[in-house]
Amino acid sequence: MGFNSFVKEVNGMVYSTSINLNNNPPDSGNVSLELNGGGDVKKENQTAKCFLHITGMTCASCVAAIEKHCKKLYGVNSILIALMAAKAEITFDPDKIRAVDIASSISELGFPTTLIEEPGTGEGEVELKIAGMTCASCVNKIESTVKKLPGVHSAAVALATQRGKFKYDVRKNWH
Repeated sequence: MGFNSFVKEVNGMVYSTSINLNNNPPDSGNVSLELNGGGDVKKENQTAKCFLHITGMTCASCVAAIEKHCKKLYGVNSILIALMAAKAEITFDPDKIRAVDIASSISELGFPTTLIEEPGTGEGEVELKIAGMTCASCVNKIESTVKKLPGVHSAAVALATQRGKFKYDVRKNWH
């Protein structure tokens, strides 16, 4: 007993192979696809990593409860928790769940959680000396122009110190 299925398109690629899914072992004519969860076709290398600060953990049981909870979340691939540092590293599929949703879910479990930026995770920060600024209009012009650049997350310029601090995505090509 079983059923026949036809995969028309996966990630924009059109397939013309008919797939026979039944209880019999596959013979040389059948093609098998690895399915993930609710019928999703697994994509390779669709993972992102986030780092969380988790408060309220006091023992290994707390860690185990959070790990068990996160492994049930749709899209979470793995979790590594450091009890003493109160930090967690989570790999997940960004097409299925967002990092803020994971943090919110852990908070609802009773462990207040915040998303943290970790060095080497793709965000860079640079502080520059900026000469020639004379007023608040200069500061505003620099901040608004730099924020429009692709990959720039934030720009903060201080007139008094003649310095600017900029956060950006290091994966972007900067020429």
